[in-house]
Amino acid sequence: MTTEKPLRPQPQFPEPDTEPFWEATKDHELKYQTCDKCGEVIFYPRAHCNACGSLDTTWNVSKGEGEVYTFSVIMQSR
Repeated sequence: MTTEKPLRPQPQFPEPDTEPFWEATKDHELKYQTCDKCGEVIFYPRAHCNACGSLDTTWNVSKGEGEVYTFSVIMQSR
């Protein structure tokens, strides 16, 4: 009898919704999405606007200016 735990499915990386974000990091750029319909800034990257539901979004390059006022670290046991 074996005591091996079943393997959990692993996510595909990068995910299609986040691929432009990760590709931009290779060029030391920070990209974010905005909704073409309502103008809302979308974060975290996704296929639709979380404010109005539109699928029409645009990737923008950040100017690199701003202020970090909070952050979090999420750890996952394996």
